[in-house]
Amino acid sequence: QDVREYFLGSNQEMSQNPPDNSSTIKSKLTAPLTWTTTPALTRNKIVKLSDVSAYLYFYRPFRTIIGKISIVATLYDDNTTLATSTRQLTRQEMQTLLSKAKHPIVITFAGNDTEISYGHHLRLTIALSSTTFPLFKLISLQYNSVDYPSSLRVKFQETNNIKIHDINTTIEDGKIIPGGSAQYTLNVTSKKADTVQIRTIEREKTGTWEVHNPTTMIVSANSW
Repeated sequence: QDVREYFLGSNQEMSQNPPDNSSTIKSKLTAPLTWTTTPALTRNKIVKLSDVSAYLYFYRPFRTIIGKISIVATLYDDNTTLATSTRQLTRQEMQTLLSKAKHPIVITFAGNDTEISYGHHLRLTIALSSTTFPLFKLISLQYNSVDYPSSLRVKFQETNNIKIHDINTTIEDGKIIPGGSAQYTLNVTSKKADTVQIRTIEREKTGTWEVHNPTTMIVSANSW
């Protein structure tokens, strides 16, 4: 399984590097805040939206009952909206925020599996919604520390855009004489334009052999 956890950090970026310090950043949610994953995806991936969760640590400094408050989280593929989830905080959760509890508020998403192209980033926007009392603007999101590692957990799957067909060889009986060589030809199909990375894995070797192959191959959309 390709499950990645991106930790909210400074400069509105989130990476897979867990925070290693105790200097918590607190950001008041007077306006929506957005974080972007870094680095970009190195190849196309499918995001399982039903397996995406945000783990967020909040704090509020006042004991005044401030009515109904909802957390609104939106997930983007660069600037394209993938899913939005709204989570209304319970009264008990509101009381928990007073004690700087080290238990995150978990927000889950829903939607169809979506393919993200290589070179793209995921973005997460967090906002608050309340129609009852303006003190909700004083609630802070805590992140970027060991104690409050707010994060976005994403499950990826491989795409089925690229397939290998018809492996052919220049030798008929599977044997190569000393000093000889063999060529293998692979037919590759792709639904989308891409740069295919090629590497060989040596499982067993007897004698002196050399394997030569291209390291990359550019394929066009719907090519053969």
